[in-house]
Amino acid sequence: MGFLKEYKDIAHASKYFSEIPSEELFESFQVQFIDLIHKAYRRIKTPDPFLDKPDETQISLSLFDALDMIIEQDNLPCFVVPELHEYTEEIRRGKKSTLTAKRYDLCFQSWSTPRKVKFGVEAKLLIENNSFGKLTATLINEYVSQKGMGKFINGIYKNRGCMVGYVVEGEIATIVERINHRIETILTKDQRLVKDTSKKFQSDELYKSEHTPKLDYTLYHLMLQFS
Repeated sequence: MGFLKEYKDIAHASKYFSEIPSEELFESFQVQFIDLIHKAYRRIKTPDPFLDKPDETQISLSLFDALDMIIEQDNLPCFVVPELHEYTEEIRRGKKSTLTAKRYDLCFQSWSTPRKVKFGVEAKLLIENNSFGKLTATLINEYVSQKGMGKFINGIYKNRGCMVGYVVEGEIATIVERINHRIETILTKDQRLVKDTSKKFQSDELYKSEHTPKLDYTLYHLMLQFS
């Protein structure tokens, strides 16, 4: 797993990590976490369990089980938690109910380093055509709105992270075009998804978007094809 493997080998030698700039440390782990998701996806991508009645939470649970197994088998210096709540200061002060807390679908955290790296995942079902009793426009809007990307862009999620699209019907390219059309409508043209060509990641279906000045990092979008 690249850097994560190297980190495992010196997990208890924290003096090495005090010399690594925080941004570089995060960027290194971000690549590894996204690649871990893609590796887990390859283990569960057979559509049979998901396409009778696609359920976002069920797919996330299957990903979690695969991720947990990979992390244990490879003895990696991180763990992953499903459905992790993000408690705001208002909730902590009792100004809002804990029931209003948003939840990461998955959340990674490193260990054995002075600067722990946390990385959240927001996952959404996506379809090209109305199917499974779901409307394409509704799912696209949820992906872009406060229910999806907006959680990162507008600071609802305090930790950095990425979006993951579960494509259970249709083609990724067409769906990304529709996401971009929605982004142009409610955000700006400059915030559209573009294909990542860095070759740093394992997936060929990874996109990125920029949201300055609200976000000081690149938001990645990993599209997983289940149809």
